[in-house]
Amino acid sequence: MKKIFIFMLLLFFWEYTYSQEIVLDLATMNENHQLKPTETLLFTDKSKSLKWNNIIHKSFEIGTHKSFNFQFDISSVWIKMNLVNPTKKSIQKIIQVRNPTIDIVGLYEQISDSKVNKTITGDAYPFKHRKILNRVFQFPITIPANCTKTYYLNVQNSGDFFAVPISINSTKEIHIANELDQIIIGVYFGFIIFSIFLNLFFYLILKEKITLYYLAFVIFIATFNSTLYGTGFEYLWPNQLYFESIVFPTSANFLMVFVVIFFQKFLSWKERIPKMNKVFNVLCVILIMNCILTLCTYAPLYRIGVLLCNLISFVIMIMGMSTAFYIYFTGFKPARFIIVAFLALAISGTTFVLRNEGILPNNLLTEYGMLFGSGIQVIFISLAIVDSFQQFKQKALETMEEVNRLKTEANIELEQKVEERTFQLNEEKIYAEQQREIAETNRKLAEEQKEIIVESQQEILDSIQYASFIQRAMLTSEEYITKNLKHDYFIFYQPKDIVSGDFYWAVEHKNAFYFSTSDCTGHGVPGAFMSLLNISFLNENVIERNVLEPADILNEQREAIIKALNPTGTENSQDGMDCVLTKFDFDKSLLTFSGANNNLYMVRDKEILEYKGDKMPVGIYGGETRPFEQREIELKKGDLVYTFTDGLPDQFGGPKGKKFKCSQLIELLKDNCHLSLAEQKVMLTEALKEWMEGYEQIDDILVIGLRI
Repeated sequence: MKKIFIFMLLLFFWEYTYSQEIVLDLATMNENHQLKPTETLLFTDKSKSLKWNNIIHKSFEIGTHKSFNFQFDISSVWIKMNLVNPTKKSIQKIIQVRNPTIDIVGLYEQISDSKVNKTITGDAYPFKHRKILNRVFQFPITIPANCTKTYYLNVQNSGDFFAVPISINSTKEIHIANELDQIIIGVYFGFIIFSIFLNLFFYLILKEKITLYYLAFVIFIATFNSTLYGTGFEYLWPNQLYFESIVFPTSANFLMVFVVIFFQKFLSWKERIPKMNKVFNVLCVILIMNCILTLCTYAPLYRIGVLLCNLISFVIMIMGMSTAFYIYFTGFKPARFIIVAFLALAISGTTFVLRNEGILPNNLLTEYGMLFGSGIQVIFISLAIVDSFQQFKQKALETMEEVNRLKTEANIELEQKVEERTFQLNEEKIYAEQQREIAETNRKLAEEQKEIIVESQQEILDSIQYASFIQRAMLTSEEYITKNLKHDYFIFYQPKDIVSGDFYWAVEHKNAFYFSTSDCTGHGVPGAFMSLLNISFLNENVIERNVLEPADILNEQREAIIKALNPTGTENSQDGMDCVLTKFDFDKSLLTFSGANNNLYMVRDKEILEYKGDKMPVGIYGGETRPFEQREIELKKGDLVYTFTDGLPDQFGGPKGKKFKCSQLIELLKDNCHLSLAEQKVMLTEALKEWMEGYEQIDDILVIGLRI
């Protein structure tokens, strides 16, 4: 009876102790068991100050995520594992953590509440401190027969990507995995070393800087992957702890810098996409400056540097692939290899991340995806270089053949003409024959010149049509205005030529909506160039520099135009623009207005209110240059706000061939203020068509109306 009582008491305490625990049966476990968070208990020590004897008394929680992925956390994470061996023989296993970049990895085997066996390693310790000398972290364990043991795995990181893929393996499975690991990594780095020496050989022969940039790119991608997969710490710098802590993000920074520099030269970004090229230059400067953060030993700053490197690298990947597509479709065929290279790296990187997130299984492709992707990238970039050299060689040969052909034809033609002229000099009818030939030659020449002129005119027209496409792309889209303005409006825009000097511009910024009705100096192509320049400066002043008041915006606009068109101050340039710039604060029912040679008109209660702008343009002019002024107008529901350029008022037409005039336009708007703005636009279109009957349009026309 006493024995039964003791057995029941022990059974009760066993149930109580393990009722909240998760126990893994080693007897039923496969030889390569990928541990899941739901099979363990987790505790996060954000202070990173707790020791093992404090941790065992803390409340652990069952893992709920698909994988041990802690993003860029800098906390100390404890993972508790209860392993049971129900068999009659002891079982030997190896707990493996397959992320070589973790700073601290410690395994604690609990003997009792006060006694523990611990093994601590990681990037923060020399490589020789590892119990098993391998690029990943491996901890051998032995579970005696009919025994349950508790292990605590402690992992810490200083800001790098914090994924902790854990597996429990047999020694046989570890041996097979190590052999496969050495083969794949050995083949990859053998290929990379061959590529480095091959490109160094090309540089010594060709003396082309682009080859040197590509060589630097290959070196840094090799450094990056040697850190990511732990081979650098294993073979090259096993005792350089500070270097190991900073080489991963720093090599990533310089890798992306040389990616950009190489593609700038290879794809001729400066000539083909100059504006985008400037953006890439800025990103390179930020990456180089970011190295200061990644060289820092203070974890929060280091973490910021890692995050910034990841963000900019992602932006460069997207922009680089987009520009490669664009340049390929413009006719540069080697760019197709660059597209494949970017796609390979993007797919492999995505696969690598999804594996760390637990979305994809841990297999050969997902674990070594970065090696496969970067290897394919190096291969296809090399093919692109070879293809580029072949195209250059082919063009050179074709040019030489064309020169030789023209030279031969010219010699033959010259010999024929000499023979003909010699023969004709001996004939009595030479003069008449020469005259006929001259007349025929002149006729053919005239026809050829006519064809050349027609082709030139068509090319010019095509260029202007393309310029029109660019200008309309720069104008604020009506979809954007409708979405952000949220008030009824119309835009009556009728350029005189294919391209226009009049333009409208709008942007929603800092809880305000800006609307500009602008008339640049001239129309057609000159006016269009001025409109593009002014749109660019408006975007820069408002969006980038946060100049928020209309008067200040026009002052900055004027200064930018003067600097752009007359940088030395020696030219008497009168170029600029007239405009009405409005700022709507609908929350305060307030309109702020500033004008340059143009006024703002409002219809309120069927009465016209006129608000005058300054009598000077945004640019250089003969009068006194003074700061622009602005006025604030309280808005009421139902107010109609109108702005327009001088194109419609100055248009000749009507029965007497006179100007339409501003007063007639204002009265027309007032008389039709009861119509919807869409109907008002139709009304203006029909009125102008009727007025211009028999007359040509003399200027660009722009009228904008808005109802509060």
